[in-house]
Amino acid sequence: MRLPNALMAWLAALGLAAAASGCVRSGVTRYYTLAALAPAGPAAGTTAGALGVGPVRLPQHLRQNAMVVRVEPHRLEYRDADLWAEAPEDAVLAAIRLSGLRPVLRYPWRGGDAPRCQVAVEVTAFELAGTREAVLTARWEIRDANGVLVRTADATYREPAEHGVASLAEAQSRALLRLCQDIAAALAAC
Repeated sequence: MRLPNALMAWLAALGLAAAASGCVRSGVTRYYTLAALAPAGPAAGTTAGALGVGPVRLPQHLRQNAMVVRVEPHRLEYRDADLWAEAPEDAVLAAIRLSGLRPVLRYPWRGGDAPRCQVAVEVTAFELAGTREAVLTARWEIRDANGVLVRTADATYREPAEHGVASLAEAQSRALLRLCQDIAAALAAC
């Protein structure tokens, strides 16, 4: 069966339009995870009682799986071929849980399971700064079992990376480890 020339021309034009508009993606999609890095030395705050972690909040522009690169102070690029294998807020929560702090309850918890301390984290930047640096900016707070604020802090962590997205994902893991270490050190007051 032979298609008419007009139909073939229309299909070819449609294919070119789709390719030009970005509907057809070429290349390979790569998936990255944040490494569960161990804290340096014994973890602080390992006394009895569970630690409540959460909520963990990220701004809307970071709540998607494409890696984010800040190319100018007010301009971001999304790396559609370089994706996180899990939601970024889940990765941040998992890193805190695996940092060796103490038994962890995930927010929200049931009334009978109230933790001895609660750590809430608000991430305002978790992105790549060009091709050689990862940046994590976060505000975190610790509350006691009665909800009284014990400690709050704002911090920015910058980690250098070799050229390439895989090394940037590793640098983001190191920045997240530093955040976990700071939280662990502050938990001694709780």
